[in-house]
Amino acid sequence: MSLEGKRAFVYIPEYRHQKTGKHFKVQTEELQLLLEQENVEDVAISLFMEGLQVLRLPIQIGISAIRKNESLIKSIVRTEIQKRYPSAKDISYSYRFTESQGRAWITVYVVEKENLKVTEELLAKGFELIGSYPIFLPIVEYVTSEDKELTSRIILLVSDNTRFLFVTEGRDVILQRKFEGTSHVLTFDDVININMTVNYAIQNLRIRISEILIVKKEKQELEGLSLPYRFVHLPQESDLSIVPLLLALYEKQLRNMELLPQEYKHYVKIKKYVSRGKKAILMSLILFFALLVTLLAQYIEISKKLNQKKNAILASREEISRLKQQVSEVEKKVRPIIELTKKKNSVPDSREILFLISDLANIKELSIDSVESNFEKTPMIKIEGKIKGATFEQRQRTFNNLKMGLLMKGLNIFEEKWDLIKGDFSITLGYGA
Repeated sequence: MSLEGKRAFVYIPEYRHQKTGKHFKVQTEELQLLLEQENVEDVAISLFMEGLQVLRLPIQIGISAIRKNESLIKSIVRTEIQKRYPSAKDISYSYRFTESQGRAWITVYVVEKENLKVTEELLAKGFELIGSYPIFLPIVEYVTSEDKELTSRIILLVSDNTRFLFVTEGRDVILQRKFEGTSHVLTFDDVININMTVNYAIQNLRIRISEILIVKKEKQELEGLSLPYRFVHLPQESDLSIVPLLLALYEKQLRNMELLPQEYKHYVKIKKYVSRGKKAILMSLILFFALLVTLLAQYIEISKKLNQKKNAILASREEISRLKQQVSEVEKKVRPIIELTKKKNSVPDSREILFLISDLANIKELSIDSVESNFEKTPMIKIEGKIKGATFEQRQRTFNNLKMGLLMKGLNIFEEKWDLIKGDFSITLGYGA
């Protein structure tokens, strides 16, 4: 869905990545009711993000080396954000690596948490977010999908009376603007606004704009524009707004470009670990029962043969002895499995530990770097992360509260490592003594 001015445009595809589906247009205050009526659970949303900043970081080192090193790219981005926003809290960002004509750079989109209130409201109402994107991302992806050159353009999106202007270089948006018009038809005032943006891009941003692309359902003749213009061809299926449809069609291309609240990212991360734990446990149970069924089938088959042999060859003690020996060997194989089945209910379910720690993301000063599980004997979880705090006293208090919270949930701490200076910690916990 796309929030455009005071209206929300919603597209619900019949199947994922499909061009066929239902389009809706509602006022923003009616959005939740529509989603509930249509039984929508997962949402991808685009909106005009106020205060969004764009960073372009040129890369001087070997291009092929950095392209293969995602952790290095992430480290460069984090370092630059800390340099430029030393006092900003709850920053969300996304980035992508670009290489063209012998140059390489990283484009970073940064937004503060206070400008993501819409996404937080959706999360509070129980919706799962596939992604939250600046409104220009799906449009630029569509416009540049066949563009092999780094063309500089101005893209104008007209949504009823609301206008969105984007200054682009290739797939990168350098500047975004939003303003209200007098009607859905472009007027001379709109032309003035567009020309002012063109002049600003040329004089202040040093960008050579080649053309103006207009994303609007109804075409019209315009006079007075300082650059050539053309209307973007819209998919036939986009009856109301092209943006929600593009979110569905370009979901894979937009992956990792989401701008989501940090708390939700931590929640998704822990949920992923829990999901992996569930899959591992499920696979273990499937293999266990498959082996048990196989061995029990062998046991039943051999027992059946034994009875047949007993009835057919009563005088053959040697044959009976041989068959008994076979049964004995199978019983030795089955006995450990049966004993394990009897004991399995006495071992705590490892998933409980994962669920109990899933709310650690609510601790603001806490960030989790990794969660490792060991289910060989007693289920144990090892958590590693970092505690932030303006003072050592605040860090120590947060660490003590973390341990107390784990103990109150019925978990035991087997091992802990705590570096008050750096804020790094490692806790191994589980059930039992």
